Amino acid sequence: MSFLYLRIGPLAAELRSAMKSCRTDPSLSPFLSAVACRVNSRYEFVPSLGRLRGRTEKLLWDSPAWRLSVDGGGRNLIDVQMPRTRLWRRVAETGPCFEDGRIVPCGPGPGGAAPAITGSLSDRIVFSNRLFFLGALVLHASVVELEGRGLVFCGPSEIGKSTIAGLWVQNAAARLLNDDRAIVFARRGRAIASAAPWHGKNPDVDSREVPLAAVFHLSQATRNRVRPLDEGEAAAALLAASAAPLYHPEGAAAALDNAVRTAQAVPSYRLAFRPDRSVVEYCIRRISSDAG
Repeated sequence: MSFLYLRIGPLAAELRSAMKSCRTDPSLSPFLSAVACRVNSRYEFVPSLGRLRGRTEKLLWDSPAWRLSVDGGGRNLIDVQMPRTRLWRRVAETGPCFEDGRIVPCGPGPGGAAPAITGSLSDRIVFSNRLFFLGALVLHASVVELEGRGLVFCGPSEIGKSTIAGLWVQNAAARLLNDDRAIVFARRGRAIASAAPWHGKNPDVDSREVPLAAVFHLSQATRNRVRPLDEGEAAAALLAASAAPLYHPEGAAAALDNAVRTAQAVPSYRLAFRPDRSVVEYCIRRISSDAG
């Protein structure tokens, strides 16, 4: 039996596996350690899960990629659609708050090798849901660190999250933490930003955590424009940029609470931007003006 310890924002998990392969996805490696830590979640990686028989299953979430059911004992059951066969396969069963469970790696590793015990769709679904129950928001956003503070840029696919993060790295000496997924959570009363292990086009992921300074909700334009959001608008925009688990009332409530706390703690903006260095200078002036 091998053990690894995972830290993603407020998630601290013990990962166990009796499988021969203990490889991990490279982007997940910065979040892993062999050193034991105080944990709030425990998971075991197993080669397969048979369908659980004799229990009533209620479907909570259904999408083309994965679906979630709950059995009569309150356990979460996760199925994914395998891309080649289009057949559904059970890949995880967890506790009611995703606090423990068994996970089946459900995708080939690099080069088509056997699945690694982490870095596949099945553990991504489990870890993401667990983060919501721990009060974190998993945002469709890029995140950079500038002078020890985090800037988060939210938006749908192809809006320019990677582009604007790259502009900050090139023109403001910022450090890229993640180009496609950010995590926002509270620690000791402060809003904290960190990267998620799951990235977009840029595979560089940095696991550090930084105080959150501002959140920008993006659109593209021919000139740079910014509009501050009030607390209600900011909280709603944060929820819209997340994949809040509306299928679980407790997880949805925790996500809503965090969105409200974040909106109260840090400024949020609607940012229409030109995809060139002018947007970096424009935002720095605006942040400095608001802070003054």
